[in-house]
Amino acid sequence: MKKCFIFASIIAAVALLATSCKSKGDAPTARFGYTSNELEVTFVNLSKDATSYLWDFGDGSATDTATAPVHVYPSYGDYTVKLVAKNAAGEAVYTDEVSLVKRIIAIDGDFSDWEAIDDIVAKVEADERAAEDYFYNAKFVRDGQFIYFYLEFDGAKEDWDVVIDEETGDTEIQHDYAVKHMSLWLNLDDALGCDIWWWAAGAHIDFLIEGSFEDKFEGATVYQTPEQLNGGDNTDWEWTETGIAGAVSSCEAKILENNHMAIEGKIMTILFPIQQGELVTMGIGALAPDWGTYTGRLPQTTMEDGGTETLGALIEVPLVEAE
Repeated sequence: MKKCFIFASIIAAVALLATSCKSKGDAPTARFGYTSNELEVTFVNLSKDATSYLWDFGDGSATDTATAPVHVYPSYGDYTVKLVAKNAAGEAVYTDEVSLVKRIIAIDGDFSDWEAIDDIVAKVEADERAAEDYFYNAKFVRDGQFIYFYLEFDGAKEDWDVVIDEETGDTEIQHDYAVKHMSLWLNLDDALGCDIWWWAAGAHIDFLIEGSFEDKFEGATVYQTPEQLNGGDNTDWEWTETGIAGAVSSCEAKILENNHMAIEGKIMTILFPIQQGELVTMGIGALAPDWGTYTGRLPQTTMEDGGTETLGALIEVPLVEAE
């Protein structure tokens, strides 16, 4: 009987120990990712089953206990970041490198960095004979991750709108819907893609990106020329929506000293089939919502002597390595 009592006591103790261990739950796992905007890094916490965190950002600054901190580094370079995730059952440690590369253009509304590399960027200015005078000039340049664009346009037309005659269906551009809603034209190989009836023959546009600087292009839609139209005319304005989201971003529009308005933005090239060193050409236009009336574009349409219109071709975007 005594042996049975001892045996039962052992079983009870083991059960109690097991229950105690179980109540603590599983030990956590630690992991993180990050996104960067120049020196500002937003950490994405991918840990599981943790109740507290400790971050060491690898730059000698104070540690942080936030779940998903935002940290500003003192300079560009590589930093070893350590995350300790804890709960009642234990802790887990995860380390990874954060690499911050100085981009050739910072999308911050300070356009001075364009001037610093002015001899490298592709530039196009409105011709004095231009049929449309909404856009003044644009600049393009790219590195291994982004295509950057700068656009200057008529700030006096920023409140324009589009009016459609209910009887005739005619479109009259009175205000600026068309300027606020812009199109970026992208060609990746100068061969495939489609020709647009109102752009230069031979532009062979692969992608059309539609967005608005009012929301800093956050709602931009990316279209691709249908495969059956590769190398042909897109006279019926056919495009296939790609479903790519977040491809484009820009700063807020700024009013310049000359009362023009300007924006700068970038296109994430990893989302497109762009190979290193491959030819990339671009143009930019402002469209009315009927897809048949335009208010301007760069490169511009110019009026030659005698009233003949000359269409501007897309311009080549140079590749520059980020520092």
